[in-house]
Amino acid sequence: MVDPRLFRHRGMATGSAAIFLMFLAMFGFFFIGVQYLQLLHGYDALGAALALLPMSVVFVVVSPVAATLSQRLGQRVVSATGLFIAAGGFALFLTVRPGSSFWLFLATSLVLGLGIALAMTPATNAIVASLPPEKQGVASAINDLGRELGSAFGVAIIGSAFNTGYRSSIDQHLAGLPTQVADLAHQAPATSYAVAAKLGRAGELLVSHTNDAFIAGLHAALAISAAAMLLGAVYVALRAPSRAEATFEDVLDHPELEGLDVDLVLGEHHLLPDVVSPAILTVDIADEPA
Repeated sequence: MVDPRLFRHRGMATGSAAIFLMFLAMFGFFFIGVQYLQLLHGYDALGAALALLPMSVVFVVVSPVAATLSQRLGQRVVSATGLFIAAGGFALFLTVRPGSSFWLFLATSLVLGLGIALAMTPATNAIVASLPPEKQGVASAINDLGRELGSAFGVAIIGSAFNTGYRSSIDQHLAGLPTQVADLAHQAPATSYAVAAKLGRAGELLVSHTNDAFIAGLHAALAISAAAMLLGAVYVALRAPSRAEATFEDVLDHPELEGLDVDLVLGEHHLLPDVVSPAILTVDIADEPA
């Protein structure tokens, strides 16, 4: 139902890709991070949710700033920078160990919040600005689709990577345990902790191995998240239109602009067709070198 030619517009293509990858990585982080807080730090469900509140505050504060910056610098600069920062946040969390404090998690969530807030607003704006007013419903739907698919794929891919890393690590320490205990420990960290609590002193060693296996799974999962952010950052940096190009690139809106030399238009703006708003040209040309 979606015309694939829409993605010829670089703002649409890079914005959609960035949104998809951001939500993939972010919901993967939520999926793993909440378990980390509950199982390794002993938080209840409410406490784990509240621990993510500072990240939400960063979203609220930075998103309006990102909108202003994207108007001045363009999607390419702001969104790519945000994705690189988010990749750094995931890299920071890869240093976590079983005995790491909550402050490392807090620092990670703040860096992630900063990076994703910087990247998300320009990406959404790029999608919406790609289509004319009569097609804004399509633009909104594509934006929402990227978010929904990213969230679903994030839980699926990041969750699978976590389970694979956890099980490959814990399986090395299950020899000699009763079959039922080994099966429960292999199944998931939560069941491993539950069965270890019933083993008394013998369960302490299983708890230690489960902690190590949990961190192994976390590292495997977040390495994928960091790679997704780096991939998105490189793609946006190389493919997203510059601020000047975004003004002239909308072939779907104005086919007569196809093939127009942007540098020539910026230098000789009197050649511009009447279909481009003079108000927009005044702002853009004034800020660009001739």
